[in-house]
Order: sequence, then structure tokens, then C-alpha cells
Amino acid sequence: MKTLLAAVAAALAVAATASAALPPKELVGKWTRTVTASDVQRAHSTKIIPGTTWTLVIAQHESRVSTAGGAPMKGNVVPSNATQVNIELGAQKPNLYDWRRSGKKLTLHARVDQVADRAAVLSGVWKKRP
Repeated sequence: MKTLLAAVAAALAVAATASAALPPKELVGKWTRTVTASDVQRAHSTKIIPGTTWTLVIAQHESRVSTAGGAPMKGNVVPSNATQVNIELGAQKPNLYDWRRSGKKLTLHARVDQVADRAAVLSGVWKKRP
């Protein structure tokens, strides 16, 4: 457990110092997904409504995530290493997400995220949109 915490702390430190780094090109684009009841329960979210569809736009200099009628959470997606990113959207609390892209699908998995509502929205499979 201590080894995992040390690795996460090191990755977060790298992400903090590399805030000017651009997101991986494989992540750039417009993505959508629908949050499920399982997503909300797994993250212990209290404000995210299951069944809502979210749009994640990852760009080189600013990214955002939003749902219809809601105010977008804006910020940056900063690489920590080849397969992990710090997603600086919404509350500015440390987080670390594993990512994997396969064709038009992007899977994000919260390794660490203190913001349950953000984790409920971001963790899962996203579909690329034109």
C-alpha cells in the first residue's frame, strides 16, 4: 500500500510540475458517455444523476466536460506518463486517471480522485464524436 501511495504521489508531483504539457494526441477530440447508476454508486457520488449524458472535449490548451443544461467544468488534461493523466476539470484536487484508447473508444479509470462526482462522470468508456 505504501508503495502504491508513493507512486501516486510521485505521479501527481510530475503532473503538477508539467501543467504546461499538452494532452496526449490520442485523447484530443470530442467524447460522450452516459453515466450509469453503477458509476454513481462506485464513486460514492451525491450530485450526479444516473442516465445523464456527458460530453468531454479535450483540446490542446483547454478542456471541458459538461451535460445538457449544466455549466461546464473547464481546465486542462495534463499527462503524467504515457498511460496516465491528471484531469484538472472542476475542483482543483489531486487526481490521477489511467487511460486507454481503442479505435473510437476511450476508457478512463480513476486511480485517485478525491472528487466523487468528477470520478462518477469521468471513469468509464467514452465514445468519439465528430
